[in-house]
Amino acid sequence: MLVISALTELRESRKLTQTQLASVLDVSQARVSRIENQDDLNLSTLNEVVQGVGGEVRISAVFPDETVELLGGMSATDVESPR
Repeated sequence: MLVISALTELRESRKLTQTQLASVLDVSQARVSRIENQDDLNLSTLNEVVQGVGGEVRISAVFPDETVELLGGMSATDVESPR
C-alpha cells in the first residue's frame, strides 16, 4: 500500500474529514489534500498527520532474523515540520 493512499484511509478510518484534520493540524484543507496526494512525503509531514489523527510513527527495519526499531514513538519535537 502506498503511504499516500494509506494516509487517506487512516484519516477516513478515524472518521475525520480533510477539513477537520486541517483544523487539528492548523493548516488549510487544501494542504491536507496536497499531503494526501503528493508523490513524496517528508517524514516530518507523515509524523504530523499521524499525530493529528491520534497515533504515533514508528519505523523498523525488518529482517528474517530480527527487527530493529529505527524510530519509535516520535513526538512533535523529534522532527522539524515545514508548513
